[in-house]
Amino acid sequence: MDLNYLDEDLAFRDEVRSFLAQALPPELQHKVRHHLRMSKDDSVRWHKILASKGWVAPGWPVEFGGTGWTPVQRHIFEEECARAGTPQIMPFGVNMVAPVIMAFGSPEQKAYYLPRILSCEDWWCQGYSEPGAGSDFAGLGTKAVQDGDASAELIDEKLIPSDELGSIMRSRNETVRSLRQHERDLADALGRFEIVAADLKRKNHLLENAKRNLADADRLASLGMLSAGIAHELNTPLMAALTNLDIAVECAAGRDGVHQEALLDARLGVNLALRVAQDMRMLASPGTDRQHAVDLGDVVRAACTLVRPRIGRSVQLERRIDPTPPVAEEM
Repeated sequence: MDLNYLDEDLAFRDEVRSFLAQALPPELQHKVRHHLRMSKDDSVRWHKILASKGWVAPGWPVEFGGTGWTPVQRHIFEEECARAGTPQIMPFGVNMVAPVIMAFGSPEQKAYYLPRILSCEDWWCQGYSEPGAGSDFAGLGTKAVQDGDASAELIDEKLIPSDELGSIMRSRNETVRSLRQHERDLADALGRFEIVAADLKRKNHLLENAKRNLADADRLASLGMLSAGIAHELNTPLMAALTNLDIAVECAAGRDGVHQEALLDARLGVNLALRVAQDMRMLASPGTDRQHAVDLGDVVRAACTLVRPRIGRSVQLERRIDPTPPVAEEM
């Protein structure tokens, strides 16, 4: 690819360079090269100089007053203007309003406005109605209130221009989308947290019930161990007493009826005590099945019967019993 200018392009460059050297006022060139402030009169002055040459709108179609230059020629013109230090043509009328009028204006509008833009008879500007921002793109702001469809918060892509303002609007849309996604994620996380909290509450309730059951079990276990200890301590002497009473009853057979009745009553009491001791062992045994389970109420009632004061002859038996019972003789 050959990027060198053709001979006709070089000839066009020489023409542009010669024109700028003659037509550009030195005071305007001085302001541009030293970055001094350009006034409206300075801009209008240079605009009219180019308009008188027919070079003020190279991008316009020829029928509306354009130059008909090729893309290379337009590039050469911009390059030479920069080299010479010319002021820039204000873009609002030539580059912004005029193309819209060409595309959508009526014949009357085109005939009226386009010549006035070329001659700079009309001075066009661009204004913004954004409160507090004016033409400051960085200060632009917008607000949307959700009313029904959440997509109303977003600016329609068809309404977004392809310039710096469009970039800001797209960035704003992305920010809104990201914010709404964060809101959905937060709502989802809160929902999961509520589920976990409800589960923890349920488990805490179960734990409290388990604690109460464990406390009850501890009390029952303590009662069982106490019952087993008492039953174990009572079993041996009660069995010995029952054996001796059986021997005494046999020896008293045919003798004094009072003695024999007292001995039978005493044996009944010992048997009852053995039953209580056995029930207490069964109550304390963790392996007791349902068929042989012991009712705690039965144990209590039997114990109450055991400790209820006996009839008077029981006391008489204690007083009248032979201090050397036949038990000794049998042994």
